[in-house]
Amino acid sequence: MKQTRKKTSAIAASVPINAATVATARRLLDNAVQAHIALLERGDDATFGAAWDQATRPTEAFWAAYLLLPLIAFPDDPPPDRRYEEAILLVPVILAPTLAALAFAPGGLRFGLTTWEGQHPAARRMIAYQVTDDAEHGVLRLAVSPGKSLGGWTPLHRRIVQTLHLLFPFRAMELLRLPLAERFVAVQRIAASLNIEAALFSEVLAVGGPPALMGQATKELVDAVAALACVPYGVPMFGYRWELLAGSSAPAPEGAELELVAAEACAL
Repeated sequence: MKQTRKKTSAIAASVPINAATVATARRLLDNAVQAHIALLERGDDATFGAAWDQATRPTEAFWAAYLLLPLIAFPDDPPPDRRYEEAILLVPVILAPTLAALAFAPGGLRFGLTTWEGQHPAARRMIAYQVTDDAEHGVLRLAVSPGKSLGGWTPLHRRIVQTLHLLFPFRAMELLRLPLAERFVAVQRIAASLNIEAALFSEVLAVGGPPALMGQATKELVDAVAALACVPYGVPMFGYRWELLAGSSAPAPEGAELELVAAEACAL
């Protein structure tokens, strides 16, 4: 009996969520983020500052929902399996305030085929990184049929770049809170860790792989882009320019350690 229940549970988890449910979660998330952006745009500097401070203090519940975002970002991708259904339905409630705050960074925040972007006088003083278009079309804008590629970009590639967009702000903030000398040491440490044996140079980011290796390779990709973003004018990659703004003294976020990204967040 126990064996039968385990098999049934595994089968149920692998069944995709109804596509309409995912579309509803995506629509509710977009509406909620846009509403929060509008509220912040009407607020004073203190209101915006409090929102940004809250955005830089992610909790465990936040990460649990945040790392599922790539699974619902693109309307033409297969829906994730049923094990994520409850969490995905809670995503708009848990994440909308933070996503709205991140949208005030120069260049906004890319989510699937949408770019959330807000304007506030306090944003430029408080947010010291930016992600801007470096080419006519970034990877997230490319329409990709399920299981196929367009211009060399597969759904897996696109989800990895989406994950990079979501995690780069937190890695950038970790580096920005360091004094310049310590930041330079941290960047050197990242560069030294990326030898030929690093997971980043394996094939998992191109074709997928085991969860642990996929997570490590994605983390190393985020680390590498954040490190390269420290150089003047940042680094162009995947059709975007990733940059830490010079001379910044951003406040130190608490609890923003970068977590490993499960393979399900990229490869499903």
